Amino acid sequence: MRWFVFLIGLILLVGCTSSAAPITPIPTATIPAVAPTPPATATVSAMPQPAPTLFFADTTTTNLIIQHDQLSQTVALSNTIDFVAIRDDGAQIAIQPHDEDITILNLANNTRHTINSHCDSMVWAPDGQSLFCARYGNIYTLQSDGQSDTLTTLAASPTAYSEFVWRPKSAQLWFTLVSDTTPKICTISNSTAELLCVGNGQQPRWSPNGQWLAYRLGDSVTIQSADASQEYSVTGMRVDNLFWRDDHHVLIISNTRIMQYTLVDQQFTPITLGAPTWRLIGVGAPTR
Repeated sequence: MRWFVFLIGLILLVGCTSSAAPITPIPTATIPAVAPTPPATATVSAMPQPAPTLFFADTTTTNLIIQHDQLSQTVALSNTIDFVAIRDDGAQIAIQPHDEDITILNLANNTRHTINSHCDSMVWAPDGQSLFCARYGNIYTLQSDGQSDTLTTLAASPTAYSEFVWRPKSAQLWFTLVSDTTPKICTISNSTAELLCVGNGQQPRWSPNGQWLAYRLGDSVTIQSADASQEYSVTGMRVDNLFWRDDHHVLIISNTRIMQYTLVDQQFTPITLGAPTWRLIGVGAPTR
């Protein structure tokens, strides 16, 4: 009897197992290989160069326009403007209106005063307290406080000194020496006080770093290195004036038209600065 019960149970167990559904294995997912992500590379942009302050004379009005980046300040004067002298720190501007006395404009508080004198050319002294003034073939000092209109003669000459400029980072005063013949670009030696001239020309302009001297003769602009080892000649337009925009770009002005010469690649290209009726008459040091 026991064997019979055991046999019946074994038969039932085998039958249940054989009728069960077969087990389908779970498919293995294929995981694609992932390439390692390279570390992010930081892009360092060049620091923007500080923009110089530009000074324009409006040829249709008597306004002086002072522009820095996109901001403009207008100063109304009573006559057209011949030229300006900009102090190194940009705090004061000496303005020479046509056939009028000099106006000293203080940009810090937007005040002005008049000096009862007239200059054919002027530049601020290194201390920023007085002006060097060329008039009637002489060099004078002129106090900028307006308290005195007395001119003190520094030098007298049968020729005329004009278009003063200081070489940056030095005490060398450069100028145009005008005689009966061709004007010359000259300076006075600090050690021997002798007159030193580098060539024929006018409107001497030193680059902000003091490494390049630009000047013009007629419609040709010469740019030479301070040690005279390199020299470039730029032609192709009528030249009325020229300024350095920075250490590498010379702005050559013909009335209101401006061309830019780039030292790095010696390219000469037109450039737009200011409005069509504005004449560029000065470039101040960049604000740092």
